[in-house]
Amino acid sequence: MQRIVVLAGSLVALAGVAFAADPWTGCYQHAYDATALKNAPRAAFRFFSVQVLVKDSDVSLTTYPAIVKAVARTGPKTYSSNAVCILAEGKLDCQMDEDGGHLVLSKTADGLKADNPDNFYLREVGTTGADGDMEIKGDRDNRTFSLQTAKPGSCSAPLPR
Repeated sequence: MQRIVVLAGSLVALAGVAFAADPWTGCYQHAYDATALKNAPRAAFRFFSVQVLVKDSDVSLTTYPAIVKAVARTGPKTYSSNAVCILAEGKLDCQMDEDGGHLVLSKTADGLKADNPDNFYLREVGTTGADGDMEIKGDRDNRTFSLQTAKPGSCSAPLPR
């Protein structure tokens, strides 16, 4: 009889344990000001965000869906792409839809660092096919992006124009 009581007590104790939030999920973004754009003359956009979503299921403990969005450096065009991010060696390697290249995300004290090792593509919002794609080459001004943690609803809001 004592074993049943101890086991029941253990289950009650476990029920009160709070599990930590997933360290990757969230909204991360950066808006570039005029000075930053002046210092990076080939920067592709003035606003960039990555939303790492909650895993679809517990089947894969290392795969996250994500949405990458950007606003062109000049003009009103906005871009977006879905991605599948795979956790490996403490980083998320995010493969863009339709062979659109990849970004590598790593955690920082303020949010994320997004590395563009080669190139990736984002599709102009409202277009279909590759005609509306923007290629972001991994050159000096588009190699690394510092993204700060933002409020959860920020990545769902309309992009700044």
